[in-house]
Amino acid sequence: YISDNFGYLYAFDYKQNKVIWAKNYKIPFRSNLKIYKNKLILANQANTLFFINKDNGEIIKSFPTEETIIKNNFINNIALNDQNLFFINTYGTLYSLNNQNSISFSQKKFNDGEKFIVKIQKINSISKAIQVLSEVKG
Repeated sequence: YISDNFGYLYAFDYKQNKVIWAKNYKIPFRSNLKIYKNKLILANQANTLFFINKDNGEIIKSFPTEETIIKNNFINNIALNDQNLFFINTYGTLYSLNNQNSISFSQKKFNDGEKFIVKIQKINSISKAIQVLSEVKG
């Protein structure tokens, strides 16, 4: 699966060197891409988080979050494990999504001077899980 800065998402079979499907979602993507069960998970530059059917490219669900008014070089970041998905957008808000049978969000905006500590678990050299251990106010 490949996303680009024109708003396209592609399913590509590299062994046969052919595009299986291609869809234009109109707004460029600006995140890493994760696969969870039958879903592709990624975010666009407007800070909308998408869950897309990996077989046909149809949008299963989308979650708009705050847009950033000031341009910056930060890229939306997505991390997940079997229980949770974490999404930090370019506005600086951290979202936590429960993957177990229901979709529920909690969010935290980090203000200037506020810090948080995270532990990143690596499985087979790929960041697969992130766990917020504690928050410390600065």
